[in-house]
Amino acid sequence: MRRGYYPKGGGEVVLKVTPVKHLTPLELVERGDIAGVHIYSYVAGQLPNRMSEEMAKWAEDEITKELGPVKVSKVVKREPEAAAVGTGSGIFIWAETSTGCLLAGNCNGSKQKPTHEVASEAAGMIVSGLKTGAAVDEHLQDQLIIFMALAKGRSRYLSGPLSLHTQTAIYVCEQILGLKFEVTSVGEGNVIVQCDGIGFENAHLS
Repeated sequence: MRRGYYPKGGGEVVLKVTPVKHLTPLELVERGDIAGVHIYSYVAGQLPNRMSEEMAKWAEDEITKELGPVKVSKVVKREPEAAAVGTGSGIFIWAETSTGCLLAGNCNGSKQKPTHEVASEAAGMIVSGLKTGAAVDEHLQDQLIIFMALAKGRSRYLSGPLSLHTQTAIYVCEQILGLKFEVTSVGEGNVIVQCDGIGFENAHLS
């Protein structure tokens, strides 16, 4: 993997996928307790190491202030020259729960944004996601829709209010595949999203 930064770009990712005959349905309706929060803060190029250290500290302070005494682990890193193109920074935060759910938040640094604002934006994402009690975060909810639609069986997940991206993904899948998603309010702004997938099968596997 190699990171690329604006405006030069040049990031690279290698993805390995194992084919399956069909997708199994997903069930993400129990958030569980917070098992731990992980912070990955990084700089590359001409930026000083202290920036990644400051972002990690700001983020940890805000998370523990909002969520109380949770277990927090931190990785503060300077990306090696071979693993990054250009100069840039950022922070990625994710939380694990007792039921195996993962909720995340991130923010990229910029010349116009102080390090404490970068950290605060990422921490705010993870805190707001955890406070809803949802099993998926705002940025995952729309990504799951296509897999639910293609899976074999009933899938469902618990989320906060649906983003416009998620609403659009549901509409497109319903129009193309002829299935129906059900969105049920369960209180406090949260909803259960579910559907019976079409059971699409990989014709190249027996």
